[in-house]
Amino acid sequence: MGLGAAAFYFLGSEHGRSQLRSTANQIDTTTKPARDALYDKLQVLDLRAEDIKEELAETGTVVRRKAREASAAIDHATADARITAAIKGKLLASRDLSSLQISVNTTGGVVTLAGAVSSTE
Repeated sequence: MGLGAAAFYFLGSEHGRSQLRSTANQIDTTTKPARDALYDKLQVLDLRAEDIKEELAETGTVVRRKAREASAAIDHATADARITAAIKGKLLASRDLSSLQISVNTTGGVVTLAGAVSSTE
């Protein structure tokens, strides 16, 4: 309960709201390429009801090569965003770090952290 009260107080302050907005903007910027890739891959699927009905009648299932390829591409495109989000979440959970001042970037599975820390430990 004390942690919740402290969080409520911190997020109620202008400094807390500013850091929260900064983190939200960083998450939005990090996930934008994944969102764009997802949209592009869904456009490639071009699923139409008549095509699905025809394929279902022919094969008994609706499994399309395009869907599998798009799924793999989406998984690949979102991997960096998932890694960044997982690391940022762990940093936010740490009491010993000012996680909102640590930038986390992931490109091709390589994670880069940038920011200032109060000690070398």
